[in-house]
Amino acid sequence: MNHVVPDLGIQVYSSQLFEGDTLVGVFNGIYCVTQDHKTNPATQKKVADFLAQEKKLGRKAYNLPVKNEGKFTGEFEVYNDQQELIGHNKVTIHHKPINLIHSEQTIEVEGVINRKWTAMRTRTSNSHQFHGPICLVMVLAMAAIYILLATATPSHTNCGHVKR
Repeated sequence: MNHVVPDLGIQVYSSQLFEGDTLVGVFNGIYCVTQDHKTNPATQKKVADFLAQEKKLGRKAYNLPVKNEGKFTGEFEVYNDQQELIGHNKVTIHHKPINLIHSEQTIEVEGVINRKWTAMRTRTSNSHQFHGPICLVMVLAMAAIYILLATATPSHTNCGHVKR
């Protein structure tokens, strides 16, 4: 699954690992999106700077605040199987820390698709696990929002910005 984030010039990807019908793991990443890399020195520099920053910060875990409750929001375009835009979904993650490695995550999806559920999130270094009701939409939405938050300004969240 890919999410293009035009404002940031990046593409977020999520790859899912299944055992039968059971989702057992997800890994995520980001790409710098370009259209003229071969011919534009400014674009080449932008990509080189992006790669240098990712090499520097890529292994450092992005952790949600361990003491501050809050919410994160984002809007996603929704496309049908013909790749036609059919609307938008607002995704809100309500973050409620329980202790240093556990938090309760309530996810609301509103718009074309409407869902709400709560799961327990456990973090150990760069590994995140979700316990309780979960679906692919949650994993993808959270992956995209976490990556957006890593580049967000404090005004995007009331939890406060956490630098990687």
